[in-house]
Amino acid sequence: DRAKGDRALAERELRAAIEIVEGLRPESGGGERARAELVARHASSYVGLAGLLASNGDVAGAFAVAESGRARVLLDRLTTSGVDLRAGLASDQRERLLKRERDATQRFAAAQQRAAALPYQTDLDDRERRTQIDAARQELERAAAEYRDSQRELANASPVWRGLSGGESLTLAAAQQRFVERRGGMLDYIVGFDEAWLLWIPQAPHPARALPLTVSASAAETLGIASGPLNAAHLAAALGGMGGIAESLRQPPIRGLQASPAATDPALIDQLQALADVLLPPLVRKALDPRGVVTVLPDAALHALPFEALVLSRTRDGAPDYWLDAGPAIRYATSARLLQAIVERQREPAATKLLSVTAPRFASDGERSRFAPLAGAAREGDAVISAVAKRLPSASIESLRGEQAREPAVRTALPKAQWVHLATHGFVDRQQGESFAGLALTPPSKSTAVQSSDDGLLQLFELYDLPLHADLVVLSACSTGEGDAVAGEGVLALSRAFVASGARRVIATQWTVDDDSTAALVAGLFDSMAAAEARGKSVDIAIALRNAKRSVRGQSRWASPYYWAPFVLIGPR
Repeated sequence: DRAKGDRALAERELRAAIEIVEGLRPESGGGERARAELVARHASSYVGLAGLLASNGDVAGAFAVAESGRARVLLDRLTTSGVDLRAGLASDQRERLLKRERDATQRFAAAQQRAAALPYQTDLDDRERRTQIDAARQELERAAAEYRDSQRELANASPVWRGLSGGESLTLAAAQQRFVERRGGMLDYIVGFDEAWLLWIPQAPHPARALPLTVSASAAETLGIASGPLNAAHLAAALGGMGGIAESLRQPPIRGLQASPAATDPALIDQLQALADVLLPPLVRKALDPRGVVTVLPDAALHALPFEALVLSRTRDGAPDYWLDAGPAIRYATSARLLQAIVERQREPAATKLLSVTAPRFASDGERSRFAPLAGAAREGDAVISAVAKRLPSASIESLRGEQAREPAVRTALPKAQWVHLATHGFVDRQQGESFAGLALTPPSKSTAVQSSDDGLLQLFELYDLPLHADLVVLSACSTGEGDAVAGEGVLALSRAFVASGARRVIATQWTVDDDSTAALVAGLFDSMAAAEARGKSVDIAIALRNAKRSVRGQSRWASPYYWAPFVLIGPR
């Protein structure tokens, strides 16, 4: 109907479609992914209506519709933080569901440890090892399936879960008033199958604008996509896959090039500049104030893009001026409603200023582990602790390192900390699902019976049960912001579990990080935060992170965005 020119009828039909989806959602039950995928399957209705309203000049309407299709399950998680989803169930059903969940997690932990140890077991010949590895993996899959089924049964039975609506709505005016600060702005991207829009939301009382995103002929040639209106397929082609921008950013510079002015493949720099031209129309480019902070609400493939790596211009000698060099500091969020829910959540005061968990012992002497030792993690922990202790000498600091970095100790310490620093391996188990992503900690001894609460892996589904009160969690590990992307919901990554559990802000990584540059960056971040607090000033973590990145980029060996761009801040001011 829109193609025929009947825009009013198209709008009515899209609103009717969304109303049906919203009516189905509370009755859908299912686990977290199932609930997210219900909205994801109908994302075209939300995005289509938002785009139609944007093209009509109804910026407030486009914002409201886009918000209604985003981060719904994460908002549900925030709503139920600290709430027993089994409330209202009959006692026998409640106990049966609890037992089923406990048995599944215990079985999964035992199978996971067995599967991890078998490749390094020396008393088996190759054939027997392969046989046992296959059997352990099959048991792991069965245990994971049983856990997912237990969560699905709980969700289907829980009147609390089924009654969730995804949080209160948030108007454009309210978002502009609450989350756009002086010299700042909000970049709200809406990426559809046929078109893409940027809602540019400056500080009030300046009006928000809906700007269509188009690909010029020159940008199309550089990015390898068609010219004309940008759409989801074009964006995925430019960013994703082998040779895409996101994948290229993940690759360390070729040895010997780190000292060059660019320190990055010239073709990648051209692509980052062309992409900046597409994503930042002239009106927005002109309005970006390097003294301010912007909030980026990405969509579709943009979740994989650290915006500070975009190239805004070139110097006289052809070196790139990245957003990091000339643009404002950045915060990210899946939706403005998520920011609202985080800000309104009640949190208790933290007893510990800093909790630093670094360099777990992944294997005893003579043993091998799937997790390589982290040579730089201990140095990073020392630098972070030293920075905070120097600036805030009376601050309470807890350090869990090596043998002390066991899962029970970390579980106990996390809810008490204001600033959390975790320097260890992060992992994503795509085969078993995002619930089994996690952080690697020190495993128990071989003589200890395997318990799911002490198997050396703090996983996403376990994090949901921890009541955190942290102002900031720094996940200084590899790929802690990486995971499967679900339309509207964003990336189902380890970082979201910390947000859902009570952390106000999380800094996560979008790819494998370098030890030395990471140690310098994270230590600089904590030094800047502690220095501000020592002076009695409020800590703006977005600016502190931006400054730490600039310090790292200022060293020629770390000039490439590979070293500083993967760290992204999620959450409000």
